[in-house]
Amino acid sequence: MSERACVFVEEFGEAPLLELREVFKEGGVEAVCEAMARDQEKHSKPYRDGDVVMEIKAPREPEAFAAAQTPEARRVAYCHCPLAREGAAAAPLPDPYCCCGGGWYEGIWAFILERPVRVEVLRSVMRGDDDCAFAVHLPPDTA
Repeated sequence: MSERACVFVEEFGEAPLLELREVFKEGGVEAVCEAMARDQEKHSKPYRDGDVVMEIKAPREPEAFAAAQTPEARRVAYCHCPLAREGAAAAPLPDPYCCCGGGWYEGIWAFILERPVRVEVLRSVMRGDDDCAFAVHLPPDTA
């Protein structure tokens, strides 16, 4: 599923990631996290924890998510994936669907760092968690 993820550059173009690549070259991962946190239209508020960048998705529809009264409504309001939202009203989808969200972050960080990264799904609203959290495992010796 990570290979079937929506792709940042298809949605927003390469320019924002090229800018973040320059931020990385000048200031490292922490500077990229700070820059991303200032652009909530395109990014979450990532933070670095050792050799991992933590990415916690914001709900797709924050007001609907806050008002949701059922697990199904919470899943539909939170998830960014159109395929998952269609099925989320009926029941949680299998875990592999959340690898798609991981693929989104994998594409962003691999582009910025110009090196492969590994992404792990830590939490998912589809599994009943309160949010979706991903660990982006940085390559060794990443500044």
